[in-house]
Parts: sequence; structure tokens; C-alpha cells
Amino acid sequence: MAACVADAVRHGVPSHRQVHWIRRKYGGALTVYRERHDGSPGCSVPCVLCRRELLRFRVPVLCFASDGTWFRGHLDHPDAPESKPTAGQKANARANSRRK
Repeated sequence: MAACVADAVRHGVPSHRQVHWIRRKYGGALTVYRERHDGSPGCSVPCVLCRRELLRFRVPVLCFASDGTWFRGHLDHPDAPESKPTAGQKANARANSRRK
């Protein structure tokens, strides 16, 4: 999403109009797909930070949950699958907690 915001800034879109401009330019939905080595679909639920950005832009998502079902909708819906932090996000959180 940072690239989309940078594109909006290059086009002179003011910050209070960026969400609307990005949704109009890039479409209203996002498909997240992950394929395993054997060709079967893998869990493609967005990570914690990606989820936060998708919620900020109110982008509906189509993703494959870890329980083997497809989810279509906004990530703030009660039936939305749980997002997990990536290994890098966990390491960053541990490093930040040690600094305090």
C-alpha cells in the first residue's frame, strides 16, 4: 500500500483524498493467493500489518483460510479469519520489548 500512497502523492492527491483515490484507481477488491509446492492452495490470510493497511483503506479481500475455507469480505467482519504476525514481525516485537 505504501507504493499506492506514493503514487497518489506523485499525482498531487491531498492526504485526505488518498483513500478514495487509491480505491478508485486500483479497484475495490484484493485477492490474496498462496500456492504450496504440491499445487494445493495454502493459507493466504494477510499478516497483521497488511491487515491494518487493508482495514485503513477498507479493501475487501478474498483469501484462503487455514481451516480450508475461502473468505470474501472486509477483514473487520466477525467471521474474518485471524491474522498472524510473520517471523520478522515477531522478531521485531521481541527486539523492541528488550529495548524498554
